[in-house]
Amino acid sequence: MKITKHQTIQATADRVWQVFAHDFDQADEWMSSIPKTSGAQLGEQFEDATSCGRVCEIDANPNGIKIKEAFLAYDEQDKRCKLDISLHNAPFIAPIYGNQLIFSVRDTGVNQSEITWIMEPKIKPLAHIIYPLLKFGIGKLAAQILEELTYFIEQGQPHPRKVKAMAKFNATSKA
Repeated sequence: MKITKHQTIQATADRVWQVFAHDFDQADEWMSSIPKTSGAQLGEQFEDATSCGRVCEIDANPNGIKIKEAFLAYDEQDKRCKLDISLHNAPFIAPIYGNQLIFSVRDTGVNQSEITWIMEPKIKPLAHIIYPLLKFGIGKLAAQILEELTYFIEQGQPHPRKVKAMAKFNATSKA
């Protein structure tokens, strides 16, 4: 399965790259599906990269699902990177065990750029039964992430969906 998304954003490619790649360990500031991130030594430290990986916590449970993301390739000049994304502590019924993502951004005009997001989920054998539904759901998640990234960069604050998710996460973690 391969899912490709394009997003036009009213910001320079340098600004988009700053948020996505240089502030890689801080995705929890803008991504609603990720309540907490931290940098981690998960792979090679590429020249000009400020991180070599991150761990994303999905819930308040310290033993809960984690997403580990490591750079497989990183090109500062072309503003392009490739990530290996793996799930840890996921329930058996999770239909995927990981993903590879190619992210790139290029200027398309004055204060305007285009993001290209190419995902290749690693599907478990039984998940092929629900392939169309899975492709739709993963495509929707990718569109949501790009929408939240765009909003964060253009508006200078988290998307309302992120604000709502953090309020819910904080209430759950205090309970």
